[in-house]
Amino acid sequence: MAKLIQLKAHNYYWITAICILILGLFTLISSQDSFLDINIYDTYFVVAESHITFVLCSFYILLGLLYFIFHKADITLIPWLSGLHTLVSIGAFFIHKLLVVFVFSRGSMISGDSSMIQKSIIILTMSVCIAQILFIFNIVYSSIKYFRIRKKSTIQ
Repeated sequence: MAKLIQLKAHNYYWITAICILILGLFTLISSQDSFLDINIYDTYFVVAESHITFVLCSFYILLGLLYFIFHKADITLIPWLSGLHTLVSIGAFFIHKLLVVFVFSRGSMISGDSSMIQKSIIILTMSVCIAQILFIFNIVYSSIKYFRIRKKSTIQ
């Protein structure tokens, strides 16, 4: 258990990517016609869940790769921003899956009323987008700080 707490951020992202891939394979095996239907005014966007799985898996692998590169380059990111980014990015995915399994699929919603699903997806998506902006700020700030310190040490 102590080893799990000591994992670096990139390991959490890669574990999440594997979970997404496994859940996506179960979804693909269990139902052939699995898709997400998004209605914006009078336009419908239909996206296969296998495509969503591929994009999400790639997204988390990329985030893990970025954290791994910064770890190997010995560039220290702001710890609380990294923790917040990791918590929101990974937590939003698992919260969405828990909502789908325990709330939306239990028939607790009125048939045809998808406003609760849409609101939760919008809130989770916005929180993940804000977390990505914070991550970009963290990367830029930490990189500038690292190279400024490195430049000062090479001059002296």
